[in-house]
Amino acid sequence: MPIEVTDSAFNLDSVLTKLGYSSTQMAEITSSDVLLLPEDIESSESYFNDNSVNIKKAIEKQLKVAVLTRQGAKSHYRAQRAADIVVLLLVFLGLQAFDVSKGIIASWIYDRYLQLRYRGRVPNVRFTGIIIDDKRKLAKMVACEGPADKISETLRRSKFKF
Repeated sequence: MPIEVTDSAFNLDSVLTKLGYSSTQMAEITSSDVLLLPEDIESSESYFNDNSVNIKKAIEKQLKVAVLTRQGAKSHYRAQRAADIVVLLLVFLGLQAFDVSKGIIASWIYDRYLQLRYRGRVPNVRFTGIIIDDKRKLAKMVACEGPADKISETLRRSKFKF
């Protein structure tokens, strides 16, 4: 399973502005290592799937994670009823944050795979992340999709450079 890496026009400042963050809040947010974005930044409320909480808890054991929500609006968590595993868009502020997180995410995906495997299912995984290199002012999108056991291993072994 290959990991697709493409250039991205992702603009963090624009996203934070759309979500209603002030410049002071933006400075605090960008001191994080990983950002968790809602499903739709254009929506009047912030929606996350229930896996978001688990991913956040797993990553924040080693890195600083910020959950971005629309300011002044409610946040909602939706139960993911499908057998597929969808990891919401994560923004990694620096290559090191991605390198640390990819192993954590791969382990998390593999745990979900083991939970469903005994029922005779191999869930499909969809993972998308944005890596922002502030020094070079570049953003890259990292995406992969496929069977959970394969994606977990591919993500764990991936090597990436700007």
